[in-house]
Amino acid sequence: MAAGVAKYHISKLSSHLTNIVVVGVIIARQQPRVFGNKKCPNGQSSTDRAVFNLTLRDSPSDCINVSRWGTVSVVGQEAENFHIGDVVEIFNARVSVRNEESGRFQPFTSSAYNLVVSDDGQINPFTADPAAYKSLLHVPTRPAHDYTILSLVDTKEGNEHLPKAENFLVSVIKVEPVQVINTKDNREVRKQLLRLLDFTAKAVPMELWDPEYLRMAAEWKPRETVLYIADGLVKWDEFKQCKVISVNSSTLITENPNVPEAMALRHYAKSVPISFSELVHSMSNKLPDLNSITNQMSVQQAKEKVEDRETFTAVINAFLSKLNIDEPQTAVSLRCWHCHQIRKHDENVCMSSDCMGKEQVFSATFNVLASITDRTGTLENIRLGGRAAEQILGMEADVFLELDEKEVAQVKQKLLLEKWDMKIWVQLSQTQRPRHRHDVESNLSLNYSCVLQIEASFLA
Repeated sequence: MAAGVAKYHISKLSSHLTNIVVVGVIIARQQPRVFGNKKCPNGQSSTDRAVFNLTLRDSPSDCINVSRWGTVSVVGQEAENFHIGDVVEIFNARVSVRNEESGRFQPFTSSAYNLVVSDDGQINPFTADPAAYKSLLHVPTRPAHDYTILSLVDTKEGNEHLPKAENFLVSVIKVEPVQVINTKDNREVRKQLLRLLDFTAKAVPMELWDPEYLRMAAEWKPRETVLYIADGLVKWDEFKQCKVISVNSSTLITENPNVPEAMALRHYAKSVPISFSELVHSMSNKLPDLNSITNQMSVQQAKEKVEDRETFTAVINAFLSKLNIDEPQTAVSLRCWHCHQIRKHDENVCMSSDCMGKEQVFSATFNVLASITDRTGTLENIRLGGRAAEQILGMEADVFLELDEKEVAQVKQKLLLEKWDMKIWVQLSQTQRPRHRHDVESNLSLNYSCVLQIEASFLA
């Protein structure tokens, strides 16, 4: 360190200090912005300046916003080099009193000051002991218990108070592909939608637009990644008629917080059941070739096979002893043709905030609860969907929805107690597999209701 230069912790800063060095880990950053002034004859600005904002942390309780001003080339290069998670040292920054007005567009910090780095300052990588700072990446910037539950977002009430900044502790349940969107001024921007879960709600949407968070989201794993979101913006999507969480320049996201509340949520996210419709849609490309299913089994043998805890297929000669089609709205799911999300029967539009479809087009698919029985026993809570349901019911799902109560009863009476050769595919979810061999029988119904999928040919 040069003579006359002193290192200061964020908590010890004051506005009279000069020739200082501050070391910390970047916990937030924004894209650089360019400001042009007077134009030269050649059309180029002689005084183009750029600013690159980031947020630095050096202890569990201390963080500060940093503004790096300089030429477009210098600021652009530093913005490319430094990202969230990097440990840096700030040289020769000016300590200024935090401006509450400008602070509205930056994360809230504990410090009463900002650091301003100009042409005579530097931001360099810190290599002496970065591990000591990187552990701060897993410490929330707010108290771990200070968050809003998602069920308050997953409602159509309270819209008069939006948009509104809230804190959330959530698990990532789904990461949608990145979308490329062309703006009205012919720019290409990228957007990504995530589905979030907590103990009170699941599949609440969150939008990401910032390139830095898009980069981070590429590493987020459904059911494993937990996020503490400080000042996430809750807003109303008028087109979708639902609330969404948006990440803006004031938001701070802590990945996998090292707090008991986050650990409990991660455990819950790994065990919460997935709806049948989501499961079928996600596994639709994994169904085996029907011609390859030749292994004959009885119902009892299929039950015993569950103990092996592996995916298997079988041909079972059995009766349909239960067929839950009395209420068409529970027997048929409506899926958006554009984004493939399930729509409730009492909703007129797709509620998915990432749906890009201008026309409301939905496809109807069967999702029928059934039981099969042979002389050795009964498999209950089996789900029957897709082509298999269409073949056994003799019609497509949209036609079935047009039947009246009497016609549905006639279809059911005709099919019950008929004997079929059923080709089945059984896959146990990781979260529902029995822990011990003696748990198999007691857990069988729960396992099958979640993960036993009949998607095959049914032959009379």
